Amino acid sequence: MSFQPVDRRRLSHKVSDQLEQLILTGTLEEGSRLPSEKDLGEQFGVSRNAVREALKSLEARGLVRVENGKGAFTTTPTTDTVRGALERYIQARLGANAVPHLYEIRRILEGAAARACAERATREDIGLLRAALARMEEHQDNVDAWMEADLTFHRAMLMATHNPFFTMLLEPIVTQIGETIKLGFGTEGTRAGVASHRAVLERIAARDGQGAERAMLAVLQDSAARVITVLDAPVARSGDGLTGPVTVAPRQPTGTT
Repeated sequence: MSFQPVDRRRLSHKVSDQLEQLILTGTLEEGSRLPSEKDLGEQFGVSRNAVREALKSLEARGLVRVENGKGAFTTTPTTDTVRGALERYIQARLGANAVPHLYEIRRILEGAAARACAERATREDIGLLRAALARMEEHQDNVDAWMEADLTFHRAMLMATHNPFFTMLLEPIVTQIGETIKLGFGTEGTRAGVASHRAVLERIAARDGQGAERAMLAVLQDSAARVITVLDAPVARSGDGLTGPVTVAPRQPTGTT
């Protein structure tokens, strides 16, 4: 296999971009061993340092695995790679200004996920949701345990859609916001949260897709209020640019994720 020589501007980026395209298109099959740094440098017409930087960049993107003494091997991105990148991105930007945008995405995707779950969930899927709800009920006086059960419920619902993109895109948001919600928890909130999640489960179990979506949107509306309260952020005021994504007023949170 031959590679195209590159010009002298940002050489390592150009090398990594060309290798990335070969990996993503399947020209370089997963698990293929790349030529040595010396050989790659000669084919690209760049220094070994530029090749080394390019390989580090590809490794960070989840496209190359470097093994000491063995060389570099091509890989393909996994859902964990994507979720990890999204989690870091959200964590770095989580704040008052980001909350309406995150909840706009949650309403669009998680509402649809609840509908899909009602249509596709297996008996085993519903059993996992029931188990998560039972743990939520059991740990209403323990914020950490309750929150973990709450997140388990949301993850189980996403998995029950049998569409991996729901989990890949939504889990990082749910996880990061969950940590923020925990800061303002109270037992009155956990009890209200159990009731709202039970409503979602009941509609899923009844195979009522529209009802499941409505119940999940109610959960998210309440969740948005909790996060905004915790962050002490302004909400949906005319002229502040936030009127579209979320339309709740600051109030006492009730404990849903």
